[in-house]
Amino acid sequence: MRCVPGLEPRNEGGRAMANRSRTREQEINDRFQAWLGTAMMCLASMFAILIFCDRMDMKLFPMPAVWGTSRSMHLFVCCGMFFCAAILLKSPQFSDEQEFTTPLFKTCELLTRPGCSLCDDAMEVLISFQNALPAITAVDISNDPQLTRQFGESIPVVVLDGRVRFRGAVNPVLMQRIVDAARTRRHEAGHEADEHHDASSGLITNP
Repeated sequence: MRCVPGLEPRNEGGRAMANRSRTREQEINDRFQAWLGTAMMCLASMFAILIFCDRMDMKLFPMPAVWGTSRSMHLFVCCGMFFCAAILLKSPQFSDEQEFTTPLFKTCELLTRPGCSLCDDAMEVLISFQNALPAITAVDISNDPQLTRQFGESIPVVVLDGRVRFRGAVNPVLMQRIVDAARTRRHEAGHEADEHHDASSGLITNP
C-alpha cells in the first residue's frame, strides 16, 4: 500500500475551518458590495432624471449654482456612476482552487497489481481530479488473498470513502458527475450549517 507521490495527506479539519471562515467573510463582502452597487445604481438613475429634466427645461426644484456651471460634466459623471454600479453588481467569479480548498472525500483507494496497464490509466484519471480527492492510496491486491478473490477479475478498482465506484476502468465523465454531486452535497451542508449558525446567533428571527 502506498500513497501517490505529490499527493500527500492534507489537514482536512484545519483547512475546512479556514475555508468556512473565508466563505463567511466572502459572503459578507458580497452582500455589502451588492448593497453598495444598488445604492450607486439608484443615485445614477436619479442623476440621469435630473439631467433629462434640466435639458428639457423642466424645473422640478431650484438647483444650486454649481449645477449650472458643471453642465458639461453631467453626462460624463452619470455614465461613470452607472459604470461603477455595474462593476459592483457584477457577480464575483471564483476559480475551483479558491472555492474548493479541501478534498470532497475522506479516502481514495486504487486497487491495482503489477503489470496492469488499465491501472495506470485509472491513476492518470484520478490525478486529474486531485483537487477534489485526498491522497490517492494504491493498494496491490497481489499481496492480499482476500482482495485477490474479491477483485481479481475487476482490476483496477476505485474505492471512495469505502464505496466501490469503478471496476475495470475509470470513466472521466462519470468521475466528474461523482465529484459534482459531492460538491453539491457539501454546498447544501454548508448552507444549512450557516443558517443554523445564524439562527443560534439570533441573526434570523421568526415572524
